[in-house]
Amino acid sequence: TTLATLSSTDVDAGDTHTYVLVSGTGETDNSRFEISSGELKVREIFNFENKSSYSIRIRTTDAGGLSYESIFQINIRDINEVPTTIIISKQNSYEENSIGDIIGIMSTIDQDVADSHTYSLVSGIGSTDNASFTITNMQIRAAQIFNYALKDSYSIRIRTTDKAGLSLEQYFTFTISQKPVITGTGNETYSKSPTTPGSSPSISKGYSSNLNVSGSDIVSYKWNLNSGLSSTTISNPVATPDITTTYTVEVTNRFGSSIRLAITVQVAEDYVVKAMNIMTPNGDGENDTWVIENLSSYPNNELKIMDRAGKIIYTKKGYANDWNGQYNGTDIPAGTYFYILTFDGGARSKKGFISIVK
Repeated sequence: TTLATLSSTDVDAGDTHTYVLVSGTGETDNSRFEISSGELKVREIFNFENKSSYSIRIRTTDAGGLSYESIFQINIRDINEVPTTIIISKQNSYEENSIGDIIGIMSTIDQDVADSHTYSLVSGIGSTDNASFTITNMQIRAAQIFNYALKDSYSIRIRTTDKAGLSLEQYFTFTISQKPVITGTGNETYSKSPTTPGSSPSISKGYSSNLNVSGSDIVSYKWNLNSGLSSTTISNPVATPDITTTYTVEVTNRFGSSIRLAITVQVAEDYVVKAMNIMTPNGDGENDTWVIENLSSYPNNELKIMDRAGKIIYTKKGYANDWNGQYNGTDIPAGTYFYILTFDGGARSKKGFISIVK
């Protein structure tokens, strides 16, 4: 392409001139141009976004061999170009969403880096499910509640238009992920045996529920910081709440979609405690004190221990598994002793026997 026709100002009227690109100050971009028959021509396709200004050095020589050199700056004028690609941050949603949920954020690749763009759903190839979505500014939003079992793939066609009116259309496939399932174990009534995992676990106070989230493509878990949770970043933490507690977890899949799940662990104050019935207080570190399993869950208690004649040899409010088999600082004889354990001011009680072996 001819960029310019060259001419020279010369005091010798009627003189002729030839032109060449020469080395020297300002000749940085000589190789990108050529001169033929007095015309400056380009040797490549220019792109304003890559380089907007070029410098060349030209020599003019008259018929007598006298010459003059000059530096020229060639400026490239920017023109608007068609967008090249639409990018969507995410093409996936969990089912059981809410209408209006943001499914993805759009952006456009455009050689005109400072350009702005608007987006719209348009008819054409791939527009089958346009009615299931809406566009607000740069956001693709759900126009319906998705059901994985009924349909797990949707196709839409989007147009991006730059501020000068040039546009590009692309179609995209959106997938729907099945909602994960959250369960927890309970314990059998008056037993530590776990129940089958379910959506409404119930435990005795002081016991635990094994929570579990199951689902496909999950990459992260974020549990709320309720008390009594063994971890906040795994699929299966152990929950040991003191009172009935609802735990929530936000799970995120590999597509970037997130969903919140909740489960309530019911806590029953059913006074499930289990007392050892044998003590061997011989100082070997085993069974040296009388232990009642899970008693720490019910600190408002009172313990009385009696011999066969009904004489109270030990009593304590707020017993904490620390009786060592002594009465008034002296070891009591081996044998069978009886206890009464009451809670909450005597409203509930448990009775049994202890065998002291020596």
